[in-house]
Amino acid sequence: MNRDEGIAPLLRLHAIAPHLTTGELLRAVSRVLTGGDTPPGGWRAGRSGWELGHDGFSAVVTGAWDGPELRLRWSAVPAMAPRTARLLSDIAAAAGDRTPAGDARSRPEPGEAHRAWQAVMSHWGIAEDAMAEVREPGRLHSARSDGTVVYVFDHIGPPEPPPGWLLRSWLAPDTGGFHCSVRHSAAGPRLHVEAAHPDLREQAAALLSAWRAHLPPRMC
Repeated sequence: MNRDEGIAPLLRLHAIAPHLTTGELLRAVSRVLTGGDTPPGGWRAGRSGWELGHDGFSAVVTGAWDGPELRLRWSAVPAMAPRTARLLSDIAAAAGDRTPAGDARSRPEPGEAHRAWQAVMSHWGIAEDAMAEVREPGRLHSARSDGTVVYVFDHIGPPEPPPGWLLRSWLAPDTGGFHCSVRHSAAGPRLHVEAAHPDLREQAAALLSAWRAHLPPRMC
């Protein structure tokens, strides 16, 4: 991937749609990804739920007591990059979800957290070409162009989910390392580190702990 000029290689998200049925979510996902109510070849019954693969996307829809769940992965579809943050909104609209919108929330200001993150990188002796930043949706700004960036600071963070939806996880871009961002919580903005691979979780926890140590408690 070409980093400064290129497109982030992978999006992962996990969301719950409490106000939709499983059938409604299946149709909506198919409409957005394939243009039709039923995908070519239909949905496939898999171990985790109903599965769909189409044009770089893979989707899994699972029925649950608190609403159907959607797990979506996207890879290497440049034309879709500007729209990745709007995918859930597109799917909710395609399902005809009319859940009233709540009060709009402003995004957390990442400036202080970003400076603390840079301090951690400096203290750990992380090379400049092992770091990258996300300042525009779908674009990873880095000194490298060979896909080996490890530490990413995301100034944008996850999208606001559609009214009534729950966003359980979101990772974009996935660099194979550590994705750092500032996210909403009921108590205010919180630091978040997500590892792209389970083997990196202990290192992610250490990074989060070090990052928190550079900030006031209100940001932890």
